[in-house]
Amino acid sequence: MAETNSRPKYISFDIYGTLINWDTDSTTRRLLAGRLPDEQWPAFKKVFRGYRFDEVLGDYKPYEQILQNSFDRVCKYFGIGPTPGAGAEFADAVRSFGAHEDVPAPLKLMGDNYKLVALSNADDSFLEISIPKLGADFHAGFRNLWVLDRGYDPITGGLRLQHG
Repeated sequence: MAETNSRPKYISFDIYGTLINWDTDSTTRRLLAGRLPDEQWPAFKKVFRGYRFDEVLGDYKPYEQILQNSFDRVCKYFGIGPTPGAGAEFADAVRSFGAHEDVPAPLKLMGDNYKLVALSNADDSFLEISIPKLGADFHAGFRNLWVLDRGYDPITGGLRLQHG
């Protein structure tokens, strides 16, 4: 009988939100500058998140443009005028985010024993800054990914990904 090796060749992680503490609330509130009633804040955040996801499903765009487009869309949805330069401000905020405090030590241990792979919709200018903050060596990084057919691939048992 053939021997099977159940040890994974690679372990992959989404970077933002999973390993890096994604918190755009302060930037979002500053950019809104009182133009949104407090009672609409939870709905605004939910719709903004949905638009960010929707923006990465289309053709490739630099991540700063994804952030600008999604913010413009959510503002329009809530009847708020556009905020030129919002994408750049969000991009600066994202590049400043650090790892969740409970991530670096176990991630380093994993990296010492497995090949780690970073997956992200952000482009290199973000990953080059964020990945070193994780405290572990990554074997590879794949950026600008989107799910083909927006779904699960029953043949491979995973998501259909395409590198852009």
